[in-house]
Amino acid sequence: MSTDSPEEHRTLRANAVTLAGDWVASVACVAPSSTVAFTLALLLLFAGLASPLAVVVAGVGMLLVAVGYSRLNNWKPHAGAPYIWVGRAVHPMLGFATGILAILAATVANVGNITLAGTYLLGIISPGHNFPKILVWILSAAVMALVIFVAVRGIRPSIVVQTSIILFEYAIVILFVILALVHEIVTKAPGTHGPSLAAFAVHTSPTGFSGLANAAVICGFLYAGWEAPLVLGEESTKPRFNPGRAAILGLVFLTFWYTFLIIVFQGVASPVTALTQKTDVLTYAGQVLLHGWGRLLSLAVFSAVFGTTQMQLVESSRITFAMARDRLLAPAISRIHPTFQTPWVASLLLGVIPPLALIPYLASAGATTAIGYIISADGLLYLLMYFIIAAACVWYYRQYLRTSTKNMVVSGVLPLIGAVFNLVIFVYGMIKQAHQVSIVAGVLVALCLVWAVAARLISRAPYFTERTVAHPRDGVSISEEEPVG
Repeated sequence: MSTDSPEEHRTLRANAVTLAGDWVASVACVAPSSTVAFTLALLLLFAGLASPLAVVVAGVGMLLVAVGYSRLNNWKPHAGAPYIWVGRAVHPMLGFATGILAILAATVANVGNITLAGTYLLGIISPGHNFPKILVWILSAAVMALVIFVAVRGIRPSIVVQTSIILFEYAIVILFVILALVHEIVTKAPGTHGPSLAAFAVHTSPTGFSGLANAAVICGFLYAGWEAPLVLGEESTKPRFNPGRAAILGLVFLTFWYTFLIIVFQGVASPVTALTQKTDVLTYAGQVLLHGWGRLLSLAVFSAVFGTTQMQLVESSRITFAMARDRLLAPAISRIHPTFQTPWVASLLLGVIPPLALIPYLASAGATTAIGYIISADGLLYLLMYFIIAAACVWYYRQYLRTSTKNMVVSGVLPLIGAVFNLVIFVYGMIKQAHQVSIVAGVLVALCLVWAVAARLISRAPYFTERTVAHPRDGVSISEEEPVG
């Protein structure tokens, strides 16, 4: 084992996050306001006014996956949850690939976030102006520097910041929801339409079921990040229970909140008008509803972007730290800040990637297109990761399922349905997405697998030689110091 740092410098701060904090992490990492702003036009393009139906179905599918996450967390809370769970339950190489996939998905999401952050903030300050690219980069890099600072400063300060953002963001969004309902129901402005149960009917989708299926693929990005509290297991109070409960509670809330927001804001203007706004639908809605003060809604969206960027960094840095601690990555990456007990090296390493990626994005049209394909593929990466981990839950508890009907349902049936749902949507997305996006997603997944094979051949880390099986009576893990296969 590496001796580059004392063992106490490789330990995260225990009992630092409560159930409420874990819930905040789940909701903040998803950032409903910004994801609705960036995806509403796409949802309308595919499913029309039936978008809420696709959101509800996708939310239920994710909720079933969250049950599997929760059961695995009951077994083993861990900062590197994805690679530990899959590696111990199924096979170390698949676990390693899943860990890299989780890091990659979160980092790509942050590349997308940071490419929008500077432009979006400048647009709030001075709407309609074209700004020099260097100014966009400087502001975006400054936003990312602040994100890194908060992440390194500690998990408690991070949760405090996220809670403040949620209170600020939701206060503004609720104000505009009220204004939107008045605009649609009371004023009945031309082109608007109020909430209707028709939003939950398949025939409301212009292209029927296929449109809903395409919208469900977009929901892979919409819901991405709800699993954030599961990597806070080593820092949570009641670590075997709170992270999983928080993810489930977060998804229940997000499903209702997403559905409500989309029903309300898709009625502010005609679908044709909304489609012309692309990733700026809420900015348009803000101007329609409150004119000069409409940029308040844009400010709420920007605060959500900051929040999700910070939580994505917290999530990916924990997994990276844990893999380095297990000697699966360079040991230096596992260094912990002596005061804040956060993985500062991993946070810094992953935090500088998005601003660096923004340089070619701004400088070259070809690079802009390529990075755009990578960002578009991110939802597919999340769908695949959710399938793998939910399926790993069923496999891990397979001998435990016969002990009672409750265990069969909670540890087997529900996660299995969630796994199959996400796999079907992933495959459908690979077939129906733009050819370039599917190729990028396939290449990124192949990269994870190749890296895993190479690591297995080169690494002598104990991770690749230990095996854990489920106890048939109570599901508690048993470590066996035997080579795997």
